[in-house]
This record gives sequence, structure tokens and C-alpha cells, in this order.
Amino acid sequence: MHSNLKRLEAQSMEEGATPMIEDQRFEAMLGSKKSGYIRDHGAGPKPTTSTAGQRIRAQLEKENEELKRQAETNRMRWESLERENSDLAS
Repeated sequence: MHSNLKRLEAQSMEEGATPMIEDQRFEAMLGSKKSGYIRDHGAGPKPTTSTAGQRIRAQLEKENEELKRQAETNRMRWESLERENSDLAS
């Protein structure tokens, strides 16, 4: 497979040839994208997100928001401590 990719790369670099970008070389080697197969649903395009995937994504987004709030709280606390430290040092 690697040698085929290198051959396509060399051909695209030949004088007078239109250079192929990496995606074009992979497509020339492997063929264009094809529909997948989903068990119990037959051939066809795969859904972008499963119900479980949506639940996990929602949970991760919720956790991410909580972590952002915690980071902001920690930042504000840090700034407060720095001000107190500066006041004590004066």
C-alpha cells in the first residue's frame, strides 16, 4: 500500500502533471467513500450520532461547563489571594 501511495505521489510530481493533494492520492488508491453497513438496518449511510453518543456528548458538555465554572472560581480566588498577599507585603 505504501509503495502504491509513493507511486501516485511520484506520478503527480512528474513534469506537466497536475499535482494531487494527499486526500486525492488516498482516494485514488482506496476508492471514494462508500456507504457503510449497520446491523439490523442494512446498507446505507451511517447516522452521524447514536442516541448513546448523544447522551455521552451531552454529559461531556455538562462536565466541561462545570469544569469551566470551577476554573473561573479558582481564578477569582487566586486573584483575591494575590491581592491579599500584596496588601500584607505593603
